[in-house]
Amino acid sequence: MRVDIKTTTAVVTATGLLGAGLYAAVPALATTPERSPVAAAPGDGDRRPLERLRNRAGRGVRGEAVVRRDGRFVTVAWQNGEITAVSAGSVTVRSADGVTWQWTLDSGTRIRKNGDKAAASALAKGDRVKVVGTRAGTARTAEGVIVPRRS
Repeated sequence: MRVDIKTTTAVVTATGLLGAGLYAAVPALATTPERSPVAAAPGDGDRRPLERLRNRAGRGVRGEAVVRRDGRFVTVAWQNGEITAVSAGSVTVRSADGVTWQWTLDSGTRIRKNGDKAAASALAKGDRVKVVGTRAGTARTAEGVIVPRRS
């Protein structure tokens, strides 16, 4: 049996892409461990969701996954890109692949700019952001927005 070099190359490439996709997707879909019973110091807040956002959103341009949350299925979405428009209750972000999504900002949206807590008014057109939230139909609601520190 003769092995064709094109077939071998295609199989190796497909296997590598599948492995890379699983490497990126599995941590984003994995359940998180239960919180420890240790009480947080006043004002500390829960930093783990933003750490998870940074880790998950940093791996891809944009994406969506259906996850189980509180006994029901929820579509979680994330996007890395540049803010193209900002209004009182929303932000529009364009990914490097040209896809533009509008995200609703509400009282539950946590925003970090340059490592510090920030208000929605601190977001500006041209900021590079990482956004994560939920999608219901065509509406996306941001749960977290991070404007990383510039190097």
